[in-house]
Amino acid sequence: MPWLRASARYSAGALDGALFARWVRECRDWLVPTLVPGTTVVLDTLGVHQDPRARAAIEAAGCHLRFLPPDSPDLNPIELAFATLKTHLRGVAARAFEPLLGAIGTGLDRITPADIVGDDRHCGFPLPRADHQPSSDSL
Repeated sequence: MPWLRASARYSAGALDGALFARWVRECRDWLVPTLVPGTTVVLDTLGVHQDPRARAAIEAAGCHLRFLPPDSPDLNPIELAFATLKTHLRGVAARAFEPLLGAIGTGLDRITPADIVGDDRHCGFPLPRADHQPSSDSL
């Protein structure tokens, strides 16, 4: 997923609600600036995802925010992608910061668009066909 790696961000320390909201709102190539009105954003129930500033930024973009049910790893496609990433990271065994960042990038590159569609379908989230997705050209 080179498109994901190109927009990846990292920060020293723990992620909190304020940092998550800023990331959602302000990173020029991340979430809100790329959303098409009418898009539904689905997040898990991690505490930082529930920050009201993040919700306000998503809704201000004309989008909808939905949360997965709590404790639902079987319904969370990101868990399947993380499993692929973690398997790769265990194999690489990078123990220093810079090599670990590189290994995360190559691990994310191993997750294909077909994997994402398959993970979503496996978790009960069939994606609409590409020709049924909203686009900025159709607005």
